[in-house]
Amino acid sequence: MLAIESSPLPFEAALRAPEERLGQYSLLRRLPAGLRAEVWLGLPPGGASLGQLVAIKAFFPHARGPAAAALAAELSLAPRLVHPNVVQTLRIGRDAQRPFIVSEHLEGTTLRALLRRVRVARASAEAAAVARVLLGIVRAVGHAQRQAKTAAERALAAQAVAADDVFITFDGAVKLLGFKAQLEGVERRCLEFEAPNDATAPAAIDALLSEHLTPELRGVLGAACRPGSGSGGLARVGQELERWQTEVLRSDGRAELAELVEVMFPSARLEQRAQLDALLEQWMSARSLVASFAADNDAAPASGFRTIRPEA
Repeated sequence: MLAIESSPLPFEAALRAPEERLGQYSLLRRLPAGLRAEVWLGLPPGGASLGQLVAIKAFFPHARGPAAAALAAELSLAPRLVHPNVVQTLRIGRDAQRPFIVSEHLEGTTLRALLRRVRVARASAEAAAVARVLLGIVRAVGHAQRQAKTAAERALAAQAVAADDVFITFDGAVKLLGFKAQLEGVERRCLEFEAPNDATAPAAIDALLSEHLTPELRGVLGAACRPGSGSGGLARVGQELERWQTEVLRSDGRAELAELVEVMFPSARLEQRAQLDALLEQWMSARSLVASFAADNDAAPASGFRTIRPEA
């Protein structure tokens, strides 16, 4: 995952990347993250191309209690979420006391960044694009609720959906970035965006996109946004959205959503790809220098490496 509005790290930080590892994964660049974990752009063993990039979320140690239990539920649920509207989990690992999740790397923007840019531009999203985002969220949440096996996992799947947790790719795909445990009283106060803490997922969806809901879309969402509608409400709203797309819009909204991202961020795709190409080139060059130095001295240098403990 590489959010559009992330700030690039200094050049020297990029050059240090080949020296940093998490188990067998090479860590290339730190990505924006919350208080619970650090997120890295990385490569698996032997990886050296853009298509092999992954996102690695390494959690900070959690104290025993509700937070640790919620994290355990998150790690347990993530591998079972295999769905087009959920970011793909590739691996769950552990580094000493720090568990981590390896997931697919996405190019695009968060829904929050997109909505903010649309608001600043005083633009409006086409109904087909809005419907596609809504349906993607509904399908992802419904899938998570069906896969949840324990009470803790069901609680995760029932949490409100925050705009930062929804990712829009450049080609118009909609993916939830997993279902994360909340740190009550800490993360809610520190994050710039707060999801409604008393809202069901459908109600949060309505709140996130309220400025772009047409009267017709509001009618489609109405049944699911009633208190207590639960997963049955999600299923109904999904069915109504699909019917509306097919019979009224005659479009699944992918082209409209991709066009909206392109209009709001006209050069973002090329800029991100150029940044990634440059980062990989720097990493390959630095790795070659390290390998050459080690060969000349029959061993890797004793200093300059910050190796995170290998996986247990």
